[in-house]
Formats: sequence, structure tokens, C-alpha cells
Amino acid sequence: MKKINLIIIFMFIFSLMLNANVIEDEILRLINLERSKSSLPPIPNNEILHSIALYHSDNMANNKFFGNTDLDGLDSKGRQIKLYPEMVGTITESFAKLDVIPLTDKNAASSIVKKLLETPDDKKYIMSKDFNAIGIGASKRGIGLYATITYANIIAEEVDFKSEAKFGEDITIKYRILNKAPFTDFKIAVEMADKNAKVIGDDGKTYIGGIIYDVKDAGNNVLSRTFKAEYGKGDYKISLLYKGEMYQSNIRTITVK
Repeated sequence: MKKINLIIIFMFIFSLMLNANVIEDEILRLINLERSKSSLPPIPNNEILHSIALYHSDNMANNKFFGNTDLDGLDSKGRQIKLYPEMVGTITESFAKLDVIPLTDKNAASSIVKKLLETPDDKKYIMSKDFNAIGIGASKRGIGLYATITYANIIAEEVDFKSEAKFGEDITIKYRILNKAPFTDFKIAVEMADKNAKVIGDDGKTYIGGIIYDVKDAGNNVLSRTFKAEYGKGDYKISLLYKGEMYQSNIRTITVK
């Protein structure tokens, strides 16, 4: 019994010596190494995605649960909306847990990546061509480790978003393009506060309650569109369309008073 207790103490001391940041970096290196074996480009680290991943890993470690949905009922998309509402695109996550951390940072990272590669869905994410950003968060608890790997295809980010406006003033919506697409691939959809408002579109036609606007190239990979807040007081729903597709996780609200 004494020997077992000494082993547990020994393992706990070594777990304290491990560096979660080093484990995160090594997981990323191993993921990109695996991708390189299939001639896939590396996925670059994204600091905001890292924050989202670490938020969930810390949450799992501190509250002793494991999985996609946290104790607030938020899944991957829910956490993105809460922590990275400016993002336009898609997001998904993988999760791994070690009940006992190996004695080195590299061994811990290797064990995590091995678990991911043994799971078909997680391996599919690692080998996907659809993601242009990744964030990895590792959180230690006792002699165990929780890891979250957050993948995203980030199309654009909102710039200088303001959630309120005065009736009759100009509203300018801006997005920074992050997927290298031409600005002509984008449009901005606006649902007016007055659902019966008559809105003249860029094509000269009249639309009721909502409109899809063309955008302008504002330079430095930023696109923009300006319209007047004259279609009722209340909430205007704004979303960016990419090649006609709307991303539900980036429908923003501007309240006109």
C-alpha cells in the first residue's frame, strides 16, 4: 500500500512539472506532421481558437465532465458565438482525455494525438482540407489532462461592429476577408425592424422587410456596405453571405432607437 501511495505521489509531482503550453504546441506539431504524410498543408494556429479550446478544456477539468456540450448547454458553435461572435465560417471540435499524464510533455501530446487518430471522426478532422485555422487547449487536473482541438474554416471577421444606432442615421457594416476570396463572392443580408418596409435593392426592385445588398471593396481585404436605419425602430438582423450561403453563427443584431 505504501509503495502504491509513493507511485501516486511520484506521478503527481511529475504531472505538476509538465507544461500545458508545451503540450499544446506538440499536439499541433504532431497533427501537422500527420497531415504532411498525405501532402496536406499545415493548419496554422489561431489565438482566438486557442482561447475557445482552452476555455472548454478548463471547463471540463474544473467541472469534471467530458464531451462537446458544456454545463451551460453550449456546444462548439455555441461557444464560438459566445467567445468569437465576429467570426463568419464553420467550426468543429475534437476532445481527448488522459486519466494519467505520461511523464513528459511530448509523450502526453503523442498519447492525445494517438487517441484522435484512432477515432474515425477525429482523424477525418485532422486530415480535412476544409479548415484554415486551429486552436488547441490543454488543461491539467491532478494527474490527468483534458484537451480540446478546435478547427475552423474562417471566411471573414466583422470589423468595428456597433450594436446600436439611431433612427435615420447611416449604418456601415464591415468584414475583413480571411479566406482570400474576391469581395465579389460576398453580399450582406439585412432583415429590417419593420417587416413590412419597402426597400429598394441594388437591382432597382422593391423588396419587403429585408434585402440582400452588394458590397464594396474598402481596401486591405475589407468589404463594406452602408445603408440608412430608416426601416423601423427595433432590431435589424445582419449577416454576411459567401457564395450565397448564410452562416447562422454570425447573424448579428443592431438595435435602432
